[in-house]
Amino acid sequence: MPSTFPMRRLFLKCSLGLWISEACAKTITTQSGSKWQLSPQLVAQGASKKYRVKVGELQQAYLLDTDVQLTERLQRIMAKLANQAAIDYRGSGHWQWEIHSSDQHDESSYSMAGGKIMISKPQVNALALNETELAMLIAHEMAHSLLLHNFAEDQEALRLFPAWLNQDFEEFETAIDDDDTLVTALAALGKQQEFEADLGGMELALKAGYPAKNLMTFFEKLKKRSAYPNFESRSHPAPAERLQRLRDWFQQQAQKNNLHQ
Repeated sequence: MPSTFPMRRLFLKCSLGLWISEACAKTITTQSGSKWQLSPQLVAQGASKKYRVKVGELQQAYLLDTDVQLTERLQRIMAKLANQAAIDYRGSGHWQWEIHSSDQHDESSYSMAGGKIMISKPQVNALALNETELAMLIAHEMAHSLLLHNFAEDQEALRLFPAWLNQDFEEFETAIDDDDTLVTALAALGKQQEFEADLGGMELALKAGYPAKNLMTFFEKLKKRSAYPNFESRSHPAPAERLQRLRDWFQQQAQKNNLHQ
């Protein structure tokens, strides 16, 4: 695990607190005549609009929340994790967290800025996730939001391609997901963010009272289910590496505890 990882996570936690308290709303310095300035608030507002559209499309196609029991589980687990997040990430307590399940087979679970989460029902079924494993999946997605990953991704995109500031923000946000040049340029950052969400989600779930052993089985299932567990995809690190990094982290925590005894 890179030595800079804990410091970056701490910085992102601090960024969230500053954003919520409006002590220093971070923006991108724009070119003269640019149409907008990037800020966490703008990213969250844009995400909320996209999420509403996605929810509407899935609902119209009868692919949204088709399993009542699963929906109840998702909401119950998220409420528990959100209570802990309000303690660990001051200011997120007023977020309007929202979670749904999707039957769409060509998309895995994902999150959007500001606490909007979509869980893939096919993924949950394929991995046969129990309560704690499902909590790990949800906590991982929540960590993406809590660590302001979408904002950081947009920042990096504008650093590399500042001309996007002269386009509409909605066009820029669409390009982040669909433009091959942007997707390729941001791939390394995205994979690093997956590691951060793994650890951030693990810490959140542990503090919320879920047992470590069962949380780890989620990542063991990811590795076992993968056809190529030792190879990374375009958007995600190798499942085997994700599992090993968390094992290393637990070992480091155990060593620290022994030193303090």
